[in-house]
Amino acid sequence: MFGRTIVFCLVLLPAAMLVLPRAVVAAADDAGSVGGIVTTSDGAPIAGAVVSLQGSRATESGRTDGGGHFTITGLVPGTYAVRVS
Repeated sequence: MFGRTIVFCLVLLPAAMLVLPRAVVAAADDAGSVGGIVTTSDGAPIAGAVVSLQGSRATESGRTDGGGHFTITGLVPGTYAVRVS
């Protein structure tokens, strides 16, 4: 009986090690992103504006490029307040 327990533990541990990295990768797939264009009221792009996202679990920020475009990636799912300065 003792021999079977050891064999079971030796087989189960490597199998668990194969499953754990997949769980981490699956959690990474839940990350989101936000992107857009920051413009003036007459539609001209604003370069160099700081776009900040404030959430209950995370705060992220990015800067617009020359065309006013921005993308912020790696966001945890949730609700965010957006601020542009």
